[in-house]
Amino acid sequence: MKYIIATNYNGNTDYVAEGKNYTINGLSYVPMTRFKSEAKRYKTRKIAERASKRSGENMWGTIEIVEVEE
Repeated sequence: MKYIIATNYNGNTDYVAEGKNYTINGLSYVPMTRFKSEAKRYKTRKIAERASKRSGENMWGTIEIVEVEE
């Protein structure tokens, strides 16, 4: 099993993608994707929980860890 990070806001779900935070106009953003298949996979739930605490302008709404099969 692997884990991915999903953010939900107003019925829209986005997933944390591979890559490092990037900056636009002095604001930090976490790379996101709308596709579950493109989400970054984490080996353990603990690592995913730690990664879900990344700070970025687009890390808002309900954040949840989702278990996926590989």
